[in-house]
Amino acid sequence: MQLKKKNIIVMKKRSKNITFDESYFECVDTEYKAYFLGFISADGCVRQRTKKCKLLSININKKDIDILEKFKVAINFSGEISMCNIRSKMCTIS
Repeated sequence: MQLKKKNIIVMKKRSKNITFDESYFECVDTEYKAYFLGFISADGCVRQRTKKCKLLSININKKDIDILEKFKVAINFSGEISMCNIRSKMCTIS
């Protein structure tokens, strides 16, 4: 399946061991960082996952998945990009 080749999964229980560069936005010194901040402002949200854990989620149309792939690489995100559901036109990184 094409989605598996691109490391994209259908929503399932998340691993607790996902890592990323938490300091990525400490200094917004590149055009990419500024773009991603604007992108998160437009298409992202922060949700309370548990009492101690907040979750940044970015949901976009799957035709724009390349943006999430670039963001994933930029922040060294070890998780996967997910499809909200197979018939949906939405994908998410969270």
